[in-house]
Amino acid sequence: MSDDLPDSTRRAERSDHSPWNWLLLLPLIATLIPPFFNRDSPELF
Repeated sequence: MSDDLPDSTRRAERSDHSPWNWLLLLPLIATLIPPFFNRDSPELF
């Protein structure tokens, strides 16, 4: 059924596969690595 769709329609269906979506993984990965946030004396800056 999707074989008879034009190329522009196929591209529009896959528009959610943006490379920017990979940035959503950064907070998750940062919380999985404790040395990033777990120190003896944490400070903001």
